[in-house]
Amino acid sequence: MPQGAEAHVKWFVPFDLQQRPRDPLAVFSSNEFVLMAAWVLPLMYCIFWADQRLSHGTFWRRLGAAGLLDRWCALSGAMVRIAPDFLRFGLSAFFLALCLYGDVLLTPELKTDIVAVRWMQGTMSVLLLARRTAWLAALGIPVLYALAIAQYGFFHLLDYPIFLGIAAYLFLWSWRGASAAALADGMLRGLTAITLLWASIEKWGYPQWSFGLLEQRPELAFGFGPEFYMVAAGFVEFCTAYLLVTGRLAGRGAALVLLFFFLSAIIPFGMVDAVGHSGIILVLAVLALGPPNRWAAVGGAAASHGAALRKLLILVTVLVTLGVAYSGLHRLAYDAPALGDSVCYGVRAP
Repeated sequence: MPQGAEAHVKWFVPFDLQQRPRDPLAVFSSNEFVLMAAWVLPLMYCIFWADQRLSHGTFWRRLGAAGLLDRWCALSGAMVRIAPDFLRFGLSAFFLALCLYGDVLLTPELKTDIVAVRWMQGTMSVLLLARRTAWLAALGIPVLYALAIAQYGFFHLLDYPIFLGIAAYLFLWSWRGASAAALADGMLRGLTAITLLWASIEKWGYPQWSFGLLEQRPELAFGFGPEFYMVAAGFVEFCTAYLLVTGRLAGRGAALVLLFFFLSAIIPFGMVDAVGHSGIILVLAVLALGPPNRWAAVGGAAASHGAALRKLLILVTVLVTLGVAYSGLHRLAYDAPALGDSVCYGVRAP
């Protein structure tokens, strides 16, 4: 389910964050959610088990495919060396595009009338061209993020912690080089996963935002009803995001699947989607082809069913926790606005 699953609905339709999301209990007990969970959870268990087995070199040598494994390792090693520069140059083009747009903070719906932001983004684009100065550009990303929080509120910006991960990655590589590679990769991977996990919960909390889009483009739903489609799209995004952190070979596979989804969404949604998603597209390319996931344990040659079950139980725990947290943080952010404030379309205005 590529285009509809990965197009950021806030960029293309009106939305009202003052409206409460669907109650988590109502979401989790719906027929569509139960049906998808009954199919997806056993599948994820099999993926966890297979990932342990396929991530171990012994398995490939027993198959006589050691040469294939060695070639993949060589390709991955080459990507490890160029990954920081690949992301740096890509982000330089991204901030140049934002500078040319002129009224965008980090993504298309985060509009600003602060003239200095445009010049700041242009400066960041230039600073990213050299590794020695990239850390200065990296410091600018949290500044833009903070400006967005000040204008749109913290709940809205929970959609985009990936930008903080990018900032940390660029800063650590520019300042400390390869000695900080593990920490830089972990922060980039973790905050990217959190961004996508949160986006999947949004699909369940506010599916009605996408109904109009699916009505305009019925081909995106592949014949499914809108309710089922949004539940399924959320599961696709949630599970692949979870694998970015917990999987080794499966983590690379999840990054490739997500990369395909984001790239395919550009075809129906055009330049706005291409520019808006260019940051995450670059990150997913790094996660798919770059260094292995150092944060996922390597299983033995004989895969452990117990380890796969633990990962599955953690997945269910994360899903329920984030679903409840989404609703709770929304109430914290919007149920009691400051005296004299009004909230509309995710913007807190005086």
